Amino acid sequence: MEEIDREVTYYDHQYYVDLAHKLPRVPPNEMTDRERRHGHIQYGNNLYLLFQALSFDRRNNDENTIQSYLKDVSEKDVKNWWTFVDNNEEFIQKIDKALDGVKQYDTLLSYFIELILDSKKTNNFTLVDEFSKLKIEEIGIFAWRNLNPLLEEAVKLMKKVGLKPEAFFL
Repeated sequence: MEEIDREVTYYDHQYYVDLAHKLPRVPPNEMTDRERRHGHIQYGNNLYLLFQALSFDRRNNDENTIQSYLKDVSEKDVKNWWTFVDNNEEFIQKIDKALDGVKQYDTLLSYFIELILDSKKTNNFTLVDEFSKLKIEEIGIFAWRNLNPLLEEAVKLMKKVGLKPEAFFL
């Protein structure tokens, strides 16, 4: 891996600090005991990835990503999936919006992990210490609290068209 100029590192770091400051979060006094101990709660295992794949494909005018989720389900379930999508367009847009919050949290988390790994190489944890104080898990809890009820509702709507949502809980 190449050495990174300190000035560039600072500006890259500042981007993520600024992002963390602007995103909504759950204050510590509003967290459940479980959230305080374990962080965000994710409904439906990896069900959100199904909707993330749909969103990605729509933004790129493609169907390759969603097909990777549909390849292991029956032909009837594929038909039912597209019926579900067609019948719930506005609802899926709400999921897309909530997914944006989760993606931003994931971006911060990925950066934090990268920062820790880089700091281990240089034995300089100044930026890690600074970033730790931002408590990005509060952002994750907020994002997942917005997405989880939508995923729960999606499961109900999927069942109405004959889908077994558990087939998508990777």
